[in-house]
Amino acid sequence: MIPRIKLILKPELKKCKMCGDVGNTNMYDYISPFKDTKLIICKKCAIREYYGTKATQSKKYKKD
Repeated sequence: MIPRIKLILKPELKKCKMCGDVGNTNMYDYISPFKDTKLIICKKCAIREYYGTKATQSKKYKKD
């Protein structure tokens, strides 16, 4: 199952709920496929959750 990840349009200074980093980068709404948990996460965590632990090294990431 693929998690639902949607870009938040306004980049703001927020804290990532997954890794704890604080930055002024694009943040994403993350909705878990297993439980109805909704988090605001950074781009790094969004890529890792969508493509897996190898993130940018995966074949699916290169194809997209």
